[in-house]
Amino acid sequence: MISTPHDALFKAVLGQPEHARGMLRAIVPPVLAEALDWQTLTLRPGSFVDAALRHQHTDLLYSATWRDGGEALVYLLFEHQSTPPTEGLMAYRLLRYQDRIWEHWRADHPKARTLPMIIPIVMYHGTTPWSEPRSFEALLDVPAGVRPAVEPYVVRFTYLLLDLSEISDDELRDGAMRTALARLAAMCFKHARTGAGFLPILGRWMNVAREVARAPNGLAALAQVMR
Repeated sequence: MISTPHDALFKAVLGQPEHARGMLRAIVPPVLAEALDWQTLTLRPGSFVDAALRHQHTDLLYSATWRDGGEALVYLLFEHQSTPPTEGLMAYRLLRYQDRIWEHWRADHPKARTLPMIIPIVMYHGTTPWSEPRSFEALLDVPAGVRPAVEPYVVRFTYLLLDLSEISDDELRDGAMRTALARLAAMCFKHARTGAGFLPILGRWMNVAREVARAPNGLAALAQVMR
């Protein structure tokens, strides 16, 4: 048995650029999706999650180049609790993680005068919809009458959210840009906690499972998902 099966599956599937590429491209805004050269998508080493939170989160950092040159970073944080975090500070965590990413990047590019853009994405597969604020400025205690005047001077960003509880099975199954393995893994993230009800759901996904099995090394990948 695997003690952290969702964590292991996340890394095994989405830690491979060929499977992460379609999912990430489907999440980001279309203009950004067109501006990046997705064939250059590269997994970067390391984790930026606080040690005390690694039982709740797993993360992956990818880099890609713009079609006209330069580098962008895509940070994917996997929230693998069954319910959303209750302290409401996910945006603050993401700000800290982004700062750590930039620190590492600066160590490798000491002469750079600019920083790469980071797109923060939270992937969540709990049983109830995500309820946390998605914008960092929503966490700031600023009187409403003052907020318009100070907005240019405070940190502002919003993270992208992939909430599997709000995506229909048909949409997951038919995601054109996702590989069959990525689609099957997403289904497992969404439904594997349903216990006995999971097997009938899996039966409705057998066409996707067969597609996975037919791919190079597909039987090994299918066994990994099922385990």
